[in-house]
Formats: sequence, structure tokens, C-alpha cells
Amino acid sequence: MSARSWSGAVAIVVVENNLVFIKRSHSMPTHKGQIGFFGGHKHQGEIEPADTAIRELYEESGIDKEHFNLLGLMPTVLTQRAKLIIPCLVEYKYSKDKFFKEVQSNGEWSNCVLAPISSFNDVSLWNTALIHGEQRYNVYFFPLLRAKCSYLKQSEFDYSLWGASAKMVWNIFKNELISAKNNENFKR
Repeated sequence: MSARSWSGAVAIVVVENNLVFIKRSHSMPTHKGQIGFFGGHKHQGEIEPADTAIRELYEESGIDKEHFNLLGLMPTVLTQRAKLIIPCLVEYKYSKDKFFKEVQSNGEWSNCVLAPISSFNDVSLWNTALIHGEQRYNVYFFPLLRAKCSYLKQSEFDYSLWGASAKMVWNIFKNELISAKNNENFKR
């Protein structure tokens, strides 16, 4: 992979059969209040996406990188702003309780959510919208329901996972979901 071919990387963190998401702070210059992953732009000298993902994970969570195992790279996702992002699947070595005790915001996020992996296989919860423009593409949506998720700080609202972050999760589960749904709207 060429060092110039990707813009950034994210860490899709697994904790006890849950995926970890952050709710970005409203003070951030971009993606205010959106649900996403720990991650960001690569720095000069970073050749491997995993280096960027793990550095960003440490910077944004405060958790030592030794507490994680890199499981591998996931399919790349092109953002709406034409940035190529590489998701890295990462496993936290300890319990959910320990994760919530260790994780600390660096100011870039206001809440942390753990969503059960099993919930993403519920085809009825996934939605897409076809966007028309110079190119046609699907935008993916998935609700992070309070009744099913664990929160660092309780929330009065369900969160919505959408856009590039939802596409990354979709890519993890798409084969099973397409088989279950067999619906053209859910195919690439």
C-alpha cells in the first residue's frame, strides 16, 4: 500500500463482544456531535495505517497501547470529502468495566458507547439512503439504542451511526446481512 494512498485511520475497538464508539464533542471543528471511532489523520512518517490508528487511540482515550491487540485491517472507506480511511480492528485485552474506568476524553469526544456486536446483525435496524450528485452512492444508517448499549455517561437519547463510520461497520457484517436481507438497496 502506498503511503500516499490513504489519509487516515481509525481504531474499531472490540471490548467483550462490543464495538466502541465515541460521540464527538460539539467544540470540534468537524463532525460535531457525530458518532465515530477513535482515529484521525496520519502524521508525517507514519507508513502503516495501524501506526496512525494506535497513536490516535492512545491520544484520544488515554489508554496505553499495550492494553490492545491489533487484529487486522478492514476494507478502506472513502469519505464524503474524498478521504481514504483505513479501519483497523483492535481488541481491548481486559473487561468492559476496566475499559470504562480507564478511558478518558482528550476533549475530542463527550461520550463513549459500547454496542453489542450481535445488534449489528439485525437487518431490520440498518437503513440506507441513495445520494444523487456527480456520483450515486449509498449512505448507511444504524441506531445505537440505549436499551442495548452501555454508555460511559448515560444519555437521554439513542445515537445514530451513519456515514463513513456506519459503512465501516457495514463492511464487517455485510456478507451475513446481504444474505439475510437479499435486498438490492443494501448492496454496494
